[in-house]
Amino acid sequence: DHEEEEEERPKKRAKAPVVSRADMRLHDAYKWLCSPEITVGTYVPQLGDDVVYVAQGHYEYLQDAGRNWRDEAPWQTLTSMRFVEPCRVTSLRYVIADDGTFDTHCLITLKLMDESFADAGKDFFVRLHRSESPDFLVPLSRYSTAEACKWKRGDNCAALWDNTGCGDMEPWYGMIETARKHEGKWAGSPWNALSVQYFNVQNEEDRFMDHSFWELYADDVMKKEHAKVMSGASSSRAPRRAKFSAVDENTPRLSAAVQKELLGRVQRAANHQRFEAFVDVIGPNETFIRSREGVSANYCSVVPVPMGLSLIQERLRNSYYRQIDAFKSDVELVRINCEIFHGESSDYTAVATDLEDDLLNEIPERDDTELVSSAASAMKSYPAIVCEQPPQPAGTAENGRVSLCVRMRRG
Repeated sequence: DHEEEEEERPKKRAKAPVVSRADMRLHDAYKWLCSPEITVGTYVPQLGDDVVYVAQGHYEYLQDAGRNWRDEAPWQTLTSMRFVEPCRVTSLRYVIADDGTFDTHCLITLKLMDESFADAGKDFFVRLHRSESPDFLVPLSRYSTAEACKWKRGDNCAALWDNTGCGDMEPWYGMIETARKHEGKWAGSPWNALSVQYFNVQNEEDRFMDHSFWELYADDVMKKEHAKVMSGASSSRAPRRAKFSAVDENTPRLSAAVQKELLGRVQRAANHQRFEAFVDVIGPNETFIRSREGVSANYCSVVPVPMGLSLIQERLRNSYYRQIDAFKSDVELVRINCEIFHGESSDYTAVATDLEDDLLNEIPERDDTELVSSAASAMKSYPAIVCEQPPQPAGTAENGRVSLCVRMRRG
């Protein structure tokens, strides 16, 4: 038996030298999808997420990216779609873009969840990549919490901004100066409908910014959390929490009991010699021999998002996963990456499949559809989108290209 196991276990990957920078893909191309903890203030998709899809935001996102909105806008076919729709992420895949950037894109299938909606239960598809545009997919918990604030002129508020461009979110504090109304086809849309005057800015160009209400947080709660972050206060016994996570206490998380059970499974697998090839997350400069072709290749130039048991362990310890489906997705990604790099019939893929079976055996299925439906029905209803060419967004130049006023990615 021992000899059979030795034959089945793939040897630890033999590294080959990188011979050309053309064979490399920068870590920046996918690192936003490899964080060990959640990033409060910016959306990173997980399988099973309950989100709110904001149509005008998607339109401006496509314009900003230079993509034809008519080819990708779901309201072109789902003609009853409203400005805002509650959805669930039912499929999440990753691809390397062929547009010369080689960035990793997320291919997301969204299922409409509002049972009162004529198209409830139907699916549509969006392609998401890292950009400086505000998020048009908003976690349902964040949207519902912010909607209950009923922001109005004169209210003090806070927003999270990425000042450095490295994903290190920091709060800006201000006051709602005005609530503006869109005209034309987007009349009634909540997208960027609030103008905020900021207090703690050095650049006068940044003093006034338009925001959507779900981007804003209660300033007193934010200041308390900001003080904790600055002091480094934390409990050594409690699970590690992401910066500013306390401002979104309604964010769904796995229970402590489930996290403990899953972490035990992953630790046992990581300590098993047969699965040692899948423990570490492969870095951007590592090159290996591909089993299928017998030639060397830079791993991260072929695989869109590297994944390993060590990263899954970190995510469990940091309460990263919002639902059980997200954990399953990461485990499945280990096997999918083997199929991409080595082929479906390789020894690596066979062992990765066994690893997947071991980790996901008798994992409970998620069943909270009624809760999501209740939250969706409690949301304010918005008008349906008129399926004609929408007006140019604010800041559009005469040549039709979007003129960006905001230079930083905001949360």
